[in-house]
Amino acid sequence: MVNEIQKKLTALPFVSLEPQGDTAYQRFPVLLLLGHNHHEPSFVLTKRSRFVPQPGDIACPGGAIDPLRDTPVAAAIRKGAFSVYAKGSALEMHDNDLVSLFVAAALREANEEIGLAAANVAIMGILPPYKLRLFHKEIVPLVGQIKGNWQARINREVERIIDIPLSSFLSEQDYVHLEIVHGDMHNFFPALAVSNGKGGEDILWGATFFIILKFLHICFGFETPDCLNKRRVTRHLGESYLSGYGESR
Repeated sequence: MVNEIQKKLTALPFVSLEPQGDTAYQRFPVLLLLGHNHHEPSFVLTKRSRFVPQPGDIACPGGAIDPLRDTPVAAAIRKGAFSVYAKGSALEMHDNDLVSLFVAAALREANEEIGLAAANVAIMGILPPYKLRLFHKEIVPLVGQIKGNWQARINREVERIIDIPLSSFLSEQDYVHLEIVHGDMHNFFPALAVSNGKGGEDILWGATFFIILKFLHICFGFETPDCLNKRRVTRHLGESYLSGYGESR
């Protein structure tokens, strides 16, 4: 399956990372990580802690570029000082200053957030960027395969690591119709309910949900089930949802 994913990602028209259109959007490279922790491919994600914006959301490791720290690593990647790309990946073939800078930032953030070293990741490709208009961010998803064993170590930005088997997305009963309540606003979204192993569930929605669906569509032709008639789930966002330092239930 990994080889098939690699072929699909490599066959994609290369996504230019050059600034386009609205430059007011700050760009955030993230890693959509593929693990193998359920005897099948899985997505290794994080649940954001109350100390960061969007507390309680399920997300990919990643964040803003730090030029001082990421530029030297990006240069080392371009010089071949260490290998970060899966063999034959599109990013390897299109490597340039900006590509390597995004890769360096995503790898650094993954190491800081969950203790995943660059040596344990093979970057397989890139997915179309996703705009978070509320936050004026553009998320740049890099698909990475986790290699070998690694010792998870989370920082204060992460409440815990969430591992979702790929097969969960094939189970229509796991999809829900999510109502988001934020102040006086009520909005509805398709989402996926994920068991937390303690009798409760986490809800995958928003940017990470749609990034994964795009990945599944590209690699497997997957079409998202209609969630309008699915089980209704309500989530209330606290006043500090946009800034962190609070609770979200």
